[in-house]
Amino acid sequence: MNSKSRTVVEMVHLIRDELAGLYDDNEVNSFIFLMFEEYVGLSKTDIVLKASELLEDEALKNIDAAVKRLKKHEPIQHIIGSTEFFGLTIKTDARAMIPRPETEELVNWIIKENDDKEPAILDVGTGTGCIALALQSSIAVAKIFALDISQDALTLTKENSLVNKLDIRLIKADVLNWRIDKQLLALPKFDIIVSNPPYIEKSLSSEMHENVLKYEPHQALFVNDGESMVFYQAIIELALDKMNPGGALFFEISEREGKRVYALLKDSGFDEIELRKDLSGKDRMVKSVRR
Repeated sequence: MNSKSRTVVEMVHLIRDELAGLYDDNEVNSFIFLMFEEYVGLSKTDIVLKASELLEDEALKNIDAAVKRLKKHEPIQHIIGSTEFFGLTIKTDARAMIPRPETEELVNWIIKENDDKEPAILDVGTGTGCIALALQSSIAVAKIFALDISQDALTLTKENSLVNKLDIRLIKADVLNWRIDKQLLALPKFDIIVSNPPYIEKSLSSEMHENVLKYEPHQALFVNDGESMVFYQAIIELALDKMNPGGALFFEISEREGKRVYALLKDSGFDEIELRKDLSGKDRMVKSVRR
């Protein structure tokens, strides 16, 4: 992409031409808005109002580099270096999964039911820390613990906590081995446990988008074939041991696994099990209550 002097509107058209056939129009428009906001400081409205203005050389170079990376299917969140999640700026890179919009829906559900309480909350598989930090931001009196097996992810969570000036407790541990982990066994009782665990069987990886397979950590995505419930089972068992009676367990789930997760919770003795659909009408989250 030639980075000679260009106006705003010329650069917009050039980006669309460069990315045509690689992404749909809505995605390309989203990329344009994000790049112009990040590298030029222009809002969606400004792009229209200032269409004939010339872009500075530095902005042209940054946009050119970003488009080259997009052509390799690198996620725009990695290119920009952050994403917005529930009003927070969350740093994003290859150390953890990129926060998804449906996870905001899960967070909103938790907040609506607990904004007048002082809950102790455990976020299992925290990744970027987006769930834990959003909950801490919205329920300021909550005591929140964020757990992950990956030290890289926990380092990213710490960075995000500093960016957003929020204090949460970090725990490096493997939830699958919680019964023999002294650190986990010593944890207090919780009122809420929430998790968006790995659940995609490795044989289904061919169905994933290239930008996910190439740039997001497989440890946070995939489980062995036939083990899509392994993390749910372990977290349910942990919840039975570490959750106060009447406490709530929230999961993000695969749209394919709603009935299985529901049955697992019911068989484990949880009550008030509620499946909820995301904005696309797919079963993507579930809440249950410990007896």
